[in-house]
Amino acid sequence: MSAFKNSKLWILFAVLILFCLGITSVKAFTVADTNKDAASKIGSCFYTLSINHATSYATVQIQTPVPNPQFYYAGGTYYGPLGSGSYSSISKAVLASCLNIAESNISSLSQNGADSNFRDDQYYGFSYVVDHAENGVSAGEYKYELKATDYTNIHARIMTDISANTVKRARFSFESGAGAYGQRTDWIGFTNSQSDCPDGHNGVGPVWYLETDDESDNGKYVCGFASDGTSSAHVVSTNPISVDSKKPVLGPANAISRNIPTGQSVVVLSLTGHVTATDSVDPNPRVEYKINGAVVTGSHTFPLGETAVSVRAIDHVDRKSDSKAFTVTVKDNEKPSISTPANTTIPTDPGQQTASYDVSSSATATDIVDPNPTVSYWLGSTQITGQHNFSLGSNNVRVEAVDSSGNKAITSFQVIVEDREIPVILDVRDVTLNTDAGQPTATYNPTLIGRASDNVASGLTITHLIGSTPVTGLYAFSIGRTTVTVTAQDTSGNTAVQESFDVHVTDDEAPIITVPSTQIRDAVPPLQTAEVDVTSLVNISDNSGFYSSRYLWGTTELTGPFDFPIGDNLILITATDGDGDGNIADQQQFIVRVRDIELPVITPPSDIVLDVATGDTSVSRDVTTLGQIRDNHSSNLSIIFRIGTSVFNGLYSFPLGVTVVTMDATDDAGNDALRQSFQVTVQDLVAPDMPLEPDITFTDDDAIHVTGLAERNAQIVVRFPKGDSAKAKADANGRYAVVSQIGQTNGKVSIQAIDAANNLSPVRYVDVVVRGDPIRVSLSALPKQVAGATSHILEVTFSQSITGFEPSDFVSKNAGVEILSANADNSVFKVKVTTSGVGDVELFLPEGRVDGLLRNTNLASNIVISADKTKQTTEEQITKFMQERATLLLSRQPKLTAFIKKKTKTPELKAGPAGTIGKLTADQPFNLPIWTQLSGNLTFSGGGESLYLFSAIGMHGYMQPNLIVGGMLELDYLERKEGQATTSGVGWLAGPYFGAQLFEQPLYMEGKALFGQTFNHISPGGSYSDAFTTTRLLAQIQLSGSLRAYQVDWVPFVDASYLMDVADGYKDTPGNEISKQDIMVSQVQTGLEFEKEMTIFDGKFAINGGVSGIWSASTGTAATVVPSYEGWRASTKLGFIYSSQDSHEIKFDAEYDGIGVDDYESFSLNLQLTRKF
Repeated sequence: MSAFKNSKLWILFAVLILFCLGITSVKAFTVADTNKDAASKIGSCFYTLSINHATSYATVQIQTPVPNPQFYYAGGTYYGPLGSGSYSSISKAVLASCLNIAESNISSLSQNGADSNFRDDQYYGFSYVVDHAENGVSAGEYKYELKATDYTNIHARIMTDISANTVKRARFSFESGAGAYGQRTDWIGFTNSQSDCPDGHNGVGPVWYLETDDESDNGKYVCGFASDGTSSAHVVSTNPISVDSKKPVLGPANAISRNIPTGQSVVVLSLTGHVTATDSVDPNPRVEYKINGAVVTGSHTFPLGETAVSVRAIDHVDRKSDSKAFTVTVKDNEKPSISTPANTTIPTDPGQQTASYDVSSSATATDIVDPNPTVSYWLGSTQITGQHNFSLGSNNVRVEAVDSSGNKAITSFQVIVEDREIPVILDVRDVTLNTDAGQPTATYNPTLIGRASDNVASGLTITHLIGSTPVTGLYAFSIGRTTVTVTAQDTSGNTAVQESFDVHVTDDEAPIITVPSTQIRDAVPPLQTAEVDVTSLVNISDNSGFYSSRYLWGTTELTGPFDFPIGDNLILITATDGDGDGNIADQQQFIVRVRDIELPVITPPSDIVLDVATGDTSVSRDVTTLGQIRDNHSSNLSIIFRIGTSVFNGLYSFPLGVTVVTMDATDDAGNDALRQSFQVTVQDLVAPDMPLEPDITFTDDDAIHVTGLAERNAQIVVRFPKGDSAKAKADANGRYAVVSQIGQTNGKVSIQAIDAANNLSPVRYVDVVVRGDPIRVSLSALPKQVAGATSHILEVTFSQSITGFEPSDFVSKNAGVEILSANADNSVFKVKVTTSGVGDVELFLPEGRVDGLLRNTNLASNIVISADKTKQTTEEQITKFMQERATLLLSRQPKLTAFIKKKTKTPELKAGPAGTIGKLTADQPFNLPIWTQLSGNLTFSGGGESLYLFSAIGMHGYMQPNLIVGGMLELDYLERKEGQATTSGVGWLAGPYFGAQLFEQPLYMEGKALFGQTFNHISPGGSYSDAFTTTRLLAQIQLSGSLRAYQVDWVPFVDASYLMDVADGYKDTPGNEISKQDIMVSQVQTGLEFEKEMTIFDGKFAINGGVSGIWSASTGTAATVVPSYEGWRASTKLGFIYSSQDSHEIKFDAEYDGIGVDDYESFSLNLQLTRKF
């Protein structure tokens, strides 16, 4: 019996769960084992046994616990909206994990899945045996089945009928069915009459419980209905529903206030009818009043003060309303009576502005109720309780009387305070002052002396008088004594006793002497003096206006005009004031300067003529003893001799020609004499001898060196075959040296000496031979074009034997030169030229770079030129690299549709309603698979070969069973070699992706948007390597289907991709500016793939492959080199997929790309790993 109850509870729980999941009907199933969990669980896992008779969907599954639930199906299949699907089957390992027992403790596992709809397949389920008890799991066989049973007629009855009386809540139950049953419909609900119980409402059974407390259901009946498709039954309640569900509602509960009648202390009052109540059913609900918890009826005696009352209503079914509360207040509202004294006048206290006075017992109060009302006295907000200091003037005293009920009476009277105290003058003292600067008076404010004190300080006035004149501020006091009188009066008219003080002014200021600046006068002949009156040049002042003065020159007192001699004359001045204080001024002085203005007179000698000795160019002579000077005042004057601006004394070496000597003098007064001058003439009348035979040498640039002997200090002039000349001066020994211009030719050299007097010597002629015939040079050719840093052998041929040939003799552009070898007579040389790769190469040997045996040199050679293609080659290599990487990257993108297919296996197409877009359902929990993909490619295209490695890792979640959203990270590496050029780079891409099943059909869409960068190296010619970076963006969308035929899954698909890759510009190692490049690749791929499944070991194995057509096109600055595979081509692949029961999946395939195009082949191996968590 216990096992039967457990089974019924388990069945009821499973039915409720299926109802919540929206399953509209169930098919009967039986459970053979009494140990089955009644909560639809197998240990820690949940199981589901469900069918839907309308659609014939069926499933028997186990679900592992969250947060990462996994689903396992009996037989590895289920039958759903789109047919049957293959999934992970139930294993011993799964059961052991759910039950927390050893896998070896489970035996005899059998299972059967949904191969078709339930009507065609009469049994779904699984069973297993626990060999011995473990961790609370009993030993025995456990079965979980969906199984068809025998038909039993349906019945229905209401187990608890509705009461005929009005109640708070109507309760009833319904039961239908008996024993096992098939596809069944149960329903229970309310009807408006006993005759309209409906048929065909959907629901589940076997027992339903309903209740209501909603008055809107009153008058309705309860109806139950059951049907199993073969028979049906329904039942209706005997009585209609009659419920009272609402509690009464109170009206307003307002407070009550009453005054005590005269002579009384309480109030008698009845509360009946004060508060009203209403009810939806009871027309007369009872109102109940309570005071202190006791019910009050009729009249009640309320004391003085406030009494709290609570009230509520109760209807005929004893429903109680919400309680309310109000108060009854009894009040005394009659004021007391007050008697106050008459107004009172008092004087201020001595030295105070206030008067102390006590009024606290001056009034009386009486009250009808309170025999002793409280009396208080107030001055404004200050309460007076005894002696109080009243302010000057009228003070309004307020009297208040309050009885025990708080009734207050108010009246008032006046306390008047008068000021009768006289002010007092203090701090009176005499003042001594000095006169103001430059004035005969002293300015002073006498109001600063003396102050008045009074008990009332405000409004007190103080007056200062000089005679009868009031003084209110500064006053100019004369020298001597002045008396000031002080008096004061307060605002009440009280006058102080008068006081006085003296102001004594003295003069302590000395006179001020102002002297002029130095006075300059010119001496007047013949006495050489100047007359000046110094008393008229000085200004003396004094504040008193009285003073005496003295002017002294030495000991001589000056009183008027005086003759001063030549020179500086010091004048002293003193002054004393005359007001009796005897103040003496500071002594002052100034100078009277008498100047000598007569000039000295110079008498020069006559001009002088001198002859120079042979070979000399000058004559020494002392001329500073010649000439005379005189002056009217100064003695011992001297003459200054100059030649030009140079002063000289004694002997002077006068050169050939005329020399002008100037004479200057200055007397003691600074007077300059008028300048005088004379001439000294030195002459030469003898011609030089012919220069001796010279020594002649030559420089490498064909300049002629001439050295020799001629007349001492003579000018030597040498003329050369080219027509140029050179000059030099012979030294004191007659030696000289000159150099011609370069490039001299064979011919004569002439030499002549010229002395300082321009006397000419005879001319000396010398024949010279400079050098032989020029040497011709020929350079062999370089290649017409070069790229990068490369080396080439060049042959240099000279028409004669040469010496001094160096690599630096060449003029080269964008190339280095090295001399390798020469023939026996040094006329033919082998030279290695190494290009820099920066630009076009130019090379030639300029004229005059090598020497012949006859002091001759070469003519300029021919120019060899080779065009540099380093920049163009580098940019083309980058272009091919970016194009090939873009193509490989697009072809290696992971396919995501498989993740959706694993959740929604759909082997056949089903038509949906017109206009529908598809429905996403949420019957599967969220999980997070992590997958990785690895691939490698070997590609041959454009004359080069490439190795490409690609890896990706991603993780996504199943937002719905037919929608995944996730993110991925891709890493790739490409190395391309073409001849000596190598380009390689590593990059990354990251971004989101999605995959979805459309229209609940075997139609799938996936897409991704990725952003990333690459970091690359390029070696155009193998001699150097440079780095550059690119930024790239990839977008892809794919649409695919799924068809099953001949036990093979066929997947047609179409894919559209777009990739943009932008390479930064840079300066390469040789210095070329490599341009910024970008490429945009658009690619469309369409094809058909297949997958054939088979079961091996404990997992699944599938062979897969396919063929596709690819169309691609490139644009951008990096698309200038069109690859051979642009346009249409084809690819094919073959591989396998292995899926284990522990959620691992391995996918491997080999692919060949390049069918239908020349010069492009790509071989790749791809590996993808998937792990679900």
